[in-house]
Parts: sequence; C-alpha cells; structure tokens
Amino acid sequence: MILLVLLGGTLAYSQQAAPEPDSYLKKGLDAYAAGDFDTAIRQWTEGLTVAEQTQDDLFLGTFYGNLALAYRGRGERTKAIGLLEKAVEVARRVDDRQGLKTRLNNLGGLYLLERKPSPAIDVLDQALRIARELDDRELAANIRNNLGQAYLLTGENLRAAALFQETLAFAAEQKDARQQAESASHLGAAQAAIGNYAQALNHFRLALSLVQDVTSGEEIARLRIRTYQRMALLTRDLGDIAAAYTFEKAAAAEADRTGLAAERAESERQAGEIAALDDGSPATRQRLRVEGLIRMRDRLRAHGLDELASQVEKRISEAPSHPRPGPD
Repeated sequence: MILLVLLGGTLAYSQQAAPEPDSYLKKGLDAYAAGDFDTAIRQWTEGLTVAEQTQDDLFLGTFYGNLALAYRGRGERTKAIGLLEKAVEVARRVDDRQGLKTRLNNLGGLYLLERKPSPAIDVLDQALRIARELDDRELAANIRNNLGQAYLLTGENLRAAALFQETLAFAAEQKDARQQAESASHLGAAQAAIGNYAQALNHFRLALSLVQDVTSGEEIARLRIRTYQRMALLTRDLGDIAAAYTFEKAAAAEADRTGLAAERAESERQAGEIAALDDGSPATRQRLRVEGLIRMRDRLRAHGLDELASQVEKRISEAPSHPRPGPD
C-alpha cells in the first residue's frame, strides 16, 4: 500500500497589510486550526471576494491556496485541486516564488492522493527546485517525501529510496524524531520494492523505535499502523506467514487502542487472508518461503543489484525441494 506524506497545512500569510482581507485570513486560520473547515471556507471565500474587488493578487493567491486546503479537509479533493491550480497561476503571474513552492508541493500532494503520479512528479520537481534555490530546507524535505511517494507509484524505486534517504538524514540532523520515523518507514517501503528486504525491515524497526515512547496523537498512531502493515506485507511477500500475521495483528491492536475503526477492520481482514495461506503443513510453508525468495531475487535483479541477487539465488538452490521429515 502506497501511503503518502500528507499536506502539512502550512498556510501563507499575505505580506501586505490590507485590513479587511487580513481579518478574513486570520479568522479562517483560527477555524482551520480548530478543524472547523466550514467556517474557514466561509471566511476565506469572503476574503477572496474582497481580494478580487481590490485586485490584490497576493491575497488572491493566498485565499485560493488556503481554500484548497480547507476543501481537502472536507474530502473534496477535486475542488481543492482546481483551487490550488488557480493559486499556482496567480503565484506565477506575480512572481511570488515563496508562495509558489508551497502551492506546488500541496498540489503535488493532492495529485498523489488521486493516484496521479505523473502530474505530481512534474509539479513536485518544480517545487523542489524553487525550495532549494530559496534555501527552504524544511519544505524541501517535505517535497522529497512527496516526490519519493510519486516515484514509488511509477516503479522508480531506486530514485524513491534516494529521496527518502536524504530526508531521513535531514530529519536526524534536525533531531526531529517524528519526521525521522516517517522517512524511515517510507524508505523501508522503497527498499522492499527494490527487493532488499533486510534493509527494509531495519528501517521499519527504526521507524517504530523512534516513536515507541510517544503514546498519544492520531498522526503517530497512523504511522505505527502503516509501518506494521508494511512489515506484514514484506514478510508475507517473503513467505514468512507467521511473521506477517503477527505484524498485521499488531497493526489491528494499535488501531483498536486509538479508536481507528477503519484501520482496525482492514488489518483484521488482512490478518484473516494471511492466516488462510497457512494450512499448517511443512510442505506449504517451504513452498511459500521459496516463492518469496524467488520474488526477492527477481526484484534485486530488476534493480541491478546482482550481487545481492546471487546471494539469494544460493539460498534458493540450497532449499530442499521437499521438507525433511521431522522426528518420530
């Protein structure tokens, strides 16, 4: 499952001091922070009308961009994309590069949520270039995470892994444990797609260890859940059904503890599917394990990691065709 770095909700203030639109902007920001998207939309829509009447392009772009985030919060992603595209147009017209980099990143994130990686890569590449030129390292890290997710969707796993590795290093430099955990989990997903399962598991464990002492917050709970789910997917793919079942049940338990019903139901469903794969016979378990090793080998070869692929090939050749009989 491809999981994305969600939009950060960073809302830009206009640099001008016109009192009326500024009042609408601030009231909308307060409502947005409280999760009251309807009030935020009402305030920013009224502010947008004032900005249009006064031809204040900086406020106009800000209201378009912020309205997009509010509509995204209500789940209206198509409308949000349309508004962000308008916000980007305004930023380009007035050469507002500060606003443009954030809006392009947000637009790329929305394209990803709609599973449209090609347009996402286009706008995220632009956003990353501007963020680097303006030395906005924090935003650049967020953009790299989004861009890595886009490359995972297109199967460009080595490029995705490089982006996540760079972001992980930046988060460690900033001593940002949450961002480190997020990046480590994403990097694990990329390594799994490449076939480097050992590195993938190491990064998943790192992600969980970084947030092990954090007991509250839905964002952290979702990070734990999706990391457990990714570990389950990896070990299932490798043919280790017992481990896959354990990780999926851990995800379900975390979801149950934090009241995330949909996530709990999905993990329980996946756990049931995994359990059905194991009929308890040594022959089945051996077959699943060998099939998993073959998948690992083929992925490594497809990514040019021939030395690792050869090591896996040796393990395949040494696997018994039939399970050895156990003791009487």
